[in-house]
Amino acid sequence: MSADLQGFDPITSLPLPLDGTEIAILPLRDPAEFAYRLVVEGTFTFDYDGKTYDALYTTDAQGRFSVPHNLLQFNRPGVQVVREDPVRHRYIFEVSPTQELAGQSLGVRLEVDRFVDWYLIPPSQVKAGLSGDLRVAVWEKPLAPPLTPLVWSPLAVLAVVAVGWVIRRRMVLARERLVLDADLQAQLQQIAQKYEAVQLLLNAQGEEASDLRERFARLYEGAVALAQQTQILRNTVREVDEVALHRELTRLERNLARASSEALRRELAAAVEEKRRVARELAHTQENETRTHLRLSKIEALFDAARLKLPNLQIAQENAVEEQRLIADVEEELAVLEEVVEELRRI
Repeated sequence: MSADLQGFDPITSLPLPLDGTEIAILPLRDPAEFAYRLVVEGTFTFDYDGKTYDALYTTDAQGRFSVPHNLLQFNRPGVQVVREDPVRHRYIFEVSPTQELAGQSLGVRLEVDRFVDWYLIPPSQVKAGLSGDLRVAVWEKPLAPPLTPLVWSPLAVLAVVAVGWVIRRRMVLARERLVLDADLQAQLQQIAQKYEAVQLLLNAQGEEASDLRERFARLYEGAVALAQQTQILRNTVREVDEVALHRELTRLERNLARASSEALRRELAAAVEEKRRVARELAHTQENETRTHLRLSKIEALFDAARLKLPNLQIAQENAVEEQRLIADVEEELAVLEEVVEELRRI
């Protein structure tokens, strides 16, 4: 890992469209609590001029990436490059910690219309002539320790059975290299966009909506944490060969049934019990993965409901009952969400 990303964890990775479409990075959390860096990698070519481009440079006459361009654009100021690697076509950008970004999406796009200006050709010809692959990864670092950190003490490690410990340890190590699956990225992106829409509606209502604004912010942060936990559970299940585990358990049970000596029976019984314990833990992990994914869908539905209710809800006396219902719905979901996340942290 690059020293510029030390302490940061990857939270999402998205393709950057070559047609100029802007992608929205997940709404950023409080800059007093989290730092963000973006990693842009890859290259693309433009058939019309025969050049290859990466995030910041294009090729010169000798084919070296030495000619700067300004095609990569962010929709907000304060994004600065901190590491350039034209050889690997990898660039790290730092997002300045301004309060204006808290809860807001950061947009990234390629300004392909510049090719129209440079070569005086139609936009359709520009878009047809572009090919390649650029990706934007978002890395996040908490600036303060979490309230309930996942830490393994030496005594705790010694206390668990070897195979069970491997499953748990994989879940902890997964945090260090976590990249969300495409479906989780897409779902979290949808939740992020709906959260931003809800926040815009609440911002229009001023300070009177501050309670709802704070609750929905907590709900969104919980959704991000839940998506990460879901991915960790998935990764853990993938690393365990369930078929081989049950095959081995069946073999041990068969050998136990025909064991001739008491000593051999004791050893086989202990091995069978350990395999059964691992199988139960694996089944529990699979069940938790399903639960967390379903909970994300529930959160997304709650944001949808809020988007429908808020335009008709002026935070005033005549709508106090409807406002309290909405607050109660969010509070109920937050309570369940905190319980689920806490349970997963105890695994």
